[in-house]
Amino acid sequence: MRISSQDRDLLAVARHLPGAEIEVDGEPDQHYRHQFGMKEAAGRNLNWGVRQADSRIANVGNLVIIENSRGGIGVEVVMGLSHLIAGIFGLRHPIMASPAAAAVTIKSVDEIKFADALVVCCVLADAELRPTGRGRGRTMRGYLQALAMLRHKCGISFDDLERAAAYLLSGPKSSVIASAIRRYLEMYDEYTALGAGYLDNATLLREYSQQISP
Repeated sequence: MRISSQDRDLLAVARHLPGAEIEVDGEPDQHYRHQFGMKEAAGRNLNWGVRQADSRIANVGNLVIIENSRGGIGVEVVMGLSHLIAGIFGLRHPIMASPAAAAVTIKSVDEIKFADALVVCCVLADAELRPTGRGRGRTMRGYLQALAMLRHKCGISFDDLERAAAYLLSGPKSSVIASAIRRYLEMYDEYTALGAGYLDNATLLREYSQQISP
C-alpha cells in the first residue's frame, strides 16, 4: 500500500489489512491526489501494488476518497485485471495481458499503441457508435485515424487487422464490424495518399455506416 502521511484515515484502513506492506510518503505529494476535471471535486488516494521478481513494486489499483468543500461525497475503487496480471508478471503494458496480445504481435511501443487503438475501436464500434465529428463519435473517428497511421508504422496488413478485430469482437456482427473497420481504414489510406485537403470525413462516415447496416 502506498499512502501519504497526510491521509490518516487511509493509513488507518491500510493498517487493518493483515499482511499488507505499507509505504508512507514514498512518492511525491501529487501521487496521492486525484483530479476529476471538476473544480468542485478532488480525490485523495492510496495505491496498492504487487512486488515483482526484481523487488520493484508495480501499481495495480487505487482507492480514491472523492471530496468537495463540504466533505466526502463518494468512494472510487479502481483495479483492472490486465493491470494486475501485468504487474505480477512484469509486463511492459497492461495491453500485453489482455486478449489483444493473442490477436496481434505486441513487442514495440508502436505495436502497444496499435493494439490499444484497435481495442478501443472495436469496443466503440460494438457499442454502435459511428465515426462522426461530435461527442464520442469524434473520439471514435480519432482512434480509427490513429489506427490507420499505426498500421503503417507496424507493417500490419489489412487482412491481419481484420482478423484481429474479429477475434476481439463477439456476437453475430463481429465479422461485419471488423470488415467495416477495415473498409474505413482502406478509404482513409486512399484519401491521405491524395495529399492534404482530400480527406472527406462525410464520405468515410457514409461508407462505414453502409458496411455496418447495408
